[in-house]
Amino acid sequence: MKKNIKKEYEINHVIIRAEERLGIKLTKEDVQKLSAKIRREESKFIRATSNTCTVHEVEFEGKTLVVVYDKLRKTIKTLWIKKEK
Repeated sequence: MKKNIKKEYEINHVIIRAEERLGIKLTKEDVQKLSAKIRREESKFIRATSNTCTVHEVEFEGKTLVVVYDKLRKTIKTLWIKKEK
């Protein structure tokens, strides 16, 4: 039960941060699609931050997003936009 509560919190956190940082309105389904891209290896793996969290680059609506993925809950924890060099 606790895992589901934490997973819902993480999804809501991503939706709020996307609006705040990127100015885009993500839905729960969008977050699930981004998570599915990571599971299908349609993202660029950057690094592991712990045993359960990894950082990936994922394309979304023409933007490259950097996301922290929670392997335990199979969802994204947070995100930001990739800075161009």
